Amino acid sequence: MSSKFLNAVLAIFIFCSIGLTNNANAGLLLVGDTITDSSGQLWEYVGFFDLVGTNPENGDLAPGLGGRGNDAPEALNGIDAAEYFFGSLGFGELYTVTTDRGTTDTGGTPNYDEIFTDAEIDNRAFYSIFGGGVVAKAAGKSSPGAVGGDAALYDATGDQTVWVDDNSDPEQYINHVFKTPTKIPEPATLAIFSLALFGLGARRLKNSNF
Repeated sequence: MSSKFLNAVLAIFIFCSIGLTNNANAGLLLVGDTITDSSGQLWEYVGFFDLVGTNPENGDLAPGLGGRGNDAPEALNGIDAAEYFFGSLGFGELYTVTTDRGTTDTGGTPNYDEIFTDAEIDNRAFYSIFGGGVVAKAAGKSSPGAVGGDAALYDATGDQTVWVDDNSDPEQYINHVFKTPTKIPEPATLAIFSLALFGLGARRLKNSNF
């Protein structure tokens, strides 16, 4: 096998590898994709939950207030809700939430359940305030219900929670959830590793022809 042929195959392989790597860093985030925040922390996209309505992972309906379901829903902060919807994490792993509103379709309608790979992770969540609308605050706010009444419940003026059928319509306020990623090779690392293996194989094949 000639060295020119090997060089041509290697060039094609490098081009394809670079293309795959670039594609992994463009477009919409899918579950399992990673993104880096402004501090350099790498996060893996887990999914999203709506302030009102259902969560796509398990279809739970947001609890309502008097006359529409539960009279006293539990008050959850962003991290509480992430654990509720997506499960507890292992030792040393973390969740965060962002209020990035995601993309806009061609008709100008926001697609709140979509988020770009270049979105900014703001570590904030949308909270419904009992008797007071919706506000974005720190995702890990320690006692979301403590403002008005019982710290564990959303049942008094000023109480806050990230998941309740109260102050907004479905798909109006979406919280996107991320976790510290499982340590697996990134596309660029895999490409370099594959190139190394290819090079070793090509060298052995070349030597065997002499």
